[in-house]
Parts: sequence; C-alpha cells; structure tokens
Amino acid sequence: MAMTSSSHIWMIHGPPAPGKTSLAIELAQTLGTEIVSCDARQLYQEMSIGVARPSNEELATVTHHGIASHSIHEALTAGSYASWGRPLVKALLDKHGSAVVVGGSGLYAKNLLFAMDDLPPADEKLRMTLEKQWQADPQPLINQLKAKDPAYAATADLKNSRRVLRALEVIKLTGKTYSSQRTQAIAQPAFQAHIHQIAIWPGMPELEAVIAHRTNSMMQKGLREEAMSLKTHQLLVPLQTVGYREFYSAAGKDLLIIKTDAEGNQLWDKTIGVDGNYEEIAYSISKSKNNGYLICAATNASGNTWYNPQVINIDFDGNIIWNKSYNGSGLKHTRWVATATNDGGAAIVGTTNYFRESGRNEDAYLMKIDHAGKKLWDTAVQGGKNDWGWAVIETFFRELVIVGSTKSYGSGLYDILLVEITKPIED
Repeated sequence: MAMTSSSHIWMIHGPPAPGKTSLAIELAQTLGTEIVSCDARQLYQEMSIGVARPSNEELATVTHHGIASHSIHEALTAGSYASWGRPLVKALLDKHGSAVVVGGSGLYAKNLLFAMDDLPPADEKLRMTLEKQWQADPQPLINQLKAKDPAYAATADLKNSRRVLRALEVIKLTGKTYSSQRTQAIAQPAFQAHIHQIAIWPGMPELEAVIAHRTNSMMQKGLREEAMSLKTHQLLVPLQTVGYREFYSAAGKDLLIIKTDAEGNQLWDKTIGVDGNYEEIAYSISKSKNNGYLICAATNASGNTWYNPQVINIDFDGNIIWNKSYNGSGLKHTRWVATATNDGGAAIVGTTNYFRESGRNEDAYLMKIDHAGKKLWDTAVQGGKNDWGWAVIETFFRELVIVGSTKSYGSGLYDILLVEITKPIED
C-alpha cells in the first residue's frame, strides 16, 4: 500500500506515566500497524529501568521502533532523530497505510512529523552560556535580541527564555537575523498523511500519584544499580537525565571541571566522582597530544587509606574517553600531576613509599602511560631520606625531567630536587 493523502499518522503524547504505551499498543493492534517511539531516552540500549522502557511483554505484542535502537555513545539530537525516524514512518505508511507515533519528547515528535525551517542545530556550549546569562539577568539578552533582530523581537514573547535564547543562538551561529530564516510560520507536515494528535493529560493530583508509584517501582526494580553501572559514562548527554544524574553526586569529594571561552564565560561544567564517601581530588589538567584533555587526580576509591593516581581523558566537550586509576601499588597520599607527552600518552609524577621495605621513607615517583592509559613503566628516586615529586616535563630529546623537594640531598632542611629520567618514552 503506497503512502497517499488517505494515509494516517496517530500521534500520542503527554507527560510521563499516564498510559501512552498501552494506548499506543491498543491503537496499533486495531489499525494493523507498528509503533515508532519518539521518547528521547528510550532510544538507548543501556538505559532501561530509569526511562520506563516498555516491558518485554508489551514489546512482543506490537513491533516497536526506536526502543533500545541506539547506544548512549551515539547520542541523537532532535534533528538527527528525525533523519533516522522519517524513513521508518514512510515505510510504515507505504506498508500499512498508518503509523502510531508515541512519546513524551515534544521536540523529537515535532521534528519527526513536520518540515521545520533549515536552521542550525542547537549548540550545547553556546546554549549553556546563554542560559546562565539568562538566569543571572535576562534583560541584557532581551536588549541584545531587540538590537540584532528587531523584527522578531517585535512579535516574540520576550518573557519566554526558550524563544529568546534560540533566536540569539541562531543569530550567533549564522550571522543572520532569526526572522529572515523562519520561512515557515506554520510548520508543514513532512508526510502526505493525515496527522491525528491524541493528548493524555490527567489532573495534577492523579499525575503526581502515578509518577510517585512509577518512581517507587523503578527503585524496586533496581534503578540505583542501573544508574551506578553507567556511572563511568555519566558525562554523556543521555545520562544527564532525571533519574540517573541524581545518583552521580557522591558524598565524598568529586572532580569539578569547568570550561570557559576566551573571555571567561562558562561553556560547560562536569563532575566526576565515585558513589559513597570516596574522594577524587584533581591536581592538574593538560591538553592531550591525542585528543581532548588529561586530568590527573588522587583518589581513595579503592577503599583503603592510600590515594592512588587517577587519570581521565575527556574530549573537548567534557565527555569521558577513558578513566583509569592505578591501584594496588601502595602509593602514598600525595599530589599526582600528569603531563601529556608527544607519543599521545602521559607522564605521572607523585610520591610513594612502595619501594621501601620499611615503609617509612618516601620517594619521588614517576609513571609512564600510553595513549589509552595503559601503564608502561614506573621508577622512583630513592635517597636516604624523604623525596617528593611535584611536576614533570618532557625534553626535546623525549626524556623526562621531574622537579620536587628533597631531604636526601643538599645541606638545607628542604632542597629542590631536579632529576632527568633517561629511560626513553615508548611509542
């Protein structure tokens, strides 16, 4: 059956938990068609309990699309979701003459079903900066919009932050007025089909009761365990979701990463931590020769009193590429500093008593890791007393020089320690 003007799309939408899934299944069975989900989080394979994914029994009754179809590592935007979903809807209309679309992500549904203006996608860094400025004082942004695009400002609801910020975002990204690029005052359907919208919206007391019941059910099914199993990926966009992010604020000390633009305006901030009373204390950040940034911290997440080195490679948007801690070597509580090396890896310097049988004297410690965080080798500067490593650099000849403090050498109470490590950096 080819798609015609007699084809029908049934769109079911509403807040979380009012029964959209059961209605969609009943409608799809009646029409003899299939379901396309436009829930922005049910898309992801790794997220199940916290996104209220339909049960296996529900999924077995009618063919669903857009459920566990993508990995959290390939996060979609509303635009990329539409590019993925439109061929599916067209295929269903061609085959069955109808399709059922269900979800709680209004922007995803709108981009799926309607031909939108050809505007640039949202820029997360820019949007975050604008949102923080709006929260501090919206009036300068309103004045900015009036100056840059008076035509749009004259018709827009200037108290609506989403409208003001989106207009400014488009202006900054394109260099053109927002009004000149909004060619479709009314969005046109993306399909030759009748679109029927069904909204499920119970009263607030009923909705609150249903949401509370669902939340309790999620906890009983293991929401906390699911969220913590994904903690290493907490900086990925899909995990910035209510029901997951709340578990990622540890009771101990977490790492805080803030990126600003050249003028000091904050672009984004991220936290990295381990659940419980453990600590991650950052001491250095450097630009990786391979990709993104290298953060070096001291952590006691191994569960003992020792603070081991931890190195985290993040991309330029703050997403974790890899996260490594180097446990089991008896490394002493100390500062840990990492310097990126030209081979794509890093050199890590700190202090240890691991090489001392008595465990009393402390040695400056140097470790070399490769581009993926794998430990290649380590060494220690062993004097007669205590020696500490504070920083490390790579020479032109690809050797390593550490600087620190010493009580083993010199005549003062504390002297400067400067040591060149002749072991070459491995490719």
